[in-house]
Amino acid sequence: MDESTRVRLREVQLQILDEFVRICTENGLRYCLTGGTCLGAVRHKGFIPWDDDVDVIMPRADYSKFIEITTTRDTGDFFLDYYMTNPAYGRCFAKYCKRNTLFIEPNGLKQAIYVDIFVQDKVPGPEFVAKSKLPAFIHKLDAVTTVRREGLRGRDFKTRLIYYATRWMPVRWFFNWETRLMTRFEKSDAQYYLNYGSPYNLVKETIPVSEFEPYAQLEFEGKPYNVPRNWDLYLSRIYGDYMTLPPVEKRVAHYPQFISFDTTKDDLENARIKE
Repeated sequence: MDESTRVRLREVQLQILDEFVRICTENGLRYCLTGGTCLGAVRHKGFIPWDDDVDVIMPRADYSKFIEITTTRDTGDFFLDYYMTNPAYGRCFAKYCKRNTLFIEPNGLKQAIYVDIFVQDKVPGPEFVAKSKLPAFIHKLDAVTTVRREGLRGRDFKTRLIYYATRWMPVRWFFNWETRLMTRFEKSDAQYYLNYGSPYNLVKETIPVSEFEPYAQLEFEGKPYNVPRNWDLYLSRIYGDYMTLPPVEKRVAHYPQFISFDTTKDDLENARIKE
């Protein structure tokens, strides 16, 4: 990706992020920056130089309310990509997107330019996550739904086996199953959050609610956004020595095949996504 395209991509992602924050603020919904976006706020006061996405996270109740708002009201230039609104969707978390844009992943997956919205579910604690088979099973279900959308290339034997054994089942069944399992402790007094959609180790992602809330704020590209209250603990668990830059070979991004900032003007009939 050339630098001018990267700059334009980030401008659109910030538009999406600000619209997301506007909806959260107006409706009293909790959110904070997560993953590489939180790390970027701490280490760079903005995007990690080689990064090309934005990640936020919300507690389950607020996440569900955000989905309700963005799927039942006119959201103008933005829309929610989610398994309930897009039969081809394949992840256990949603994406908030800008209309009439296109972002083709390296694997050929076509979608609009987006911000990832991860969800925090309650769990009893890291010991439960380490010993229980439930989190690993949920991860495997998510891998299967991802495969149903993105293909089998690079998948392990167990994922392929589950895929072939269940390919007759509607993808929505998997998502409903996942959601029931992920929200098993939602009404309990569990005091830990877990992001089941995380690409990182799930035990490391199991962090006390009190270390996330009430949120702090840090600057990201010139504006204040919510971050975990104890962002040092969070980043240390996920990244270790997070202030030290990784070696060049580990500075990876999505490296899209193609980006369009206005599909109404481009000849992309064969590349359009379904909203």
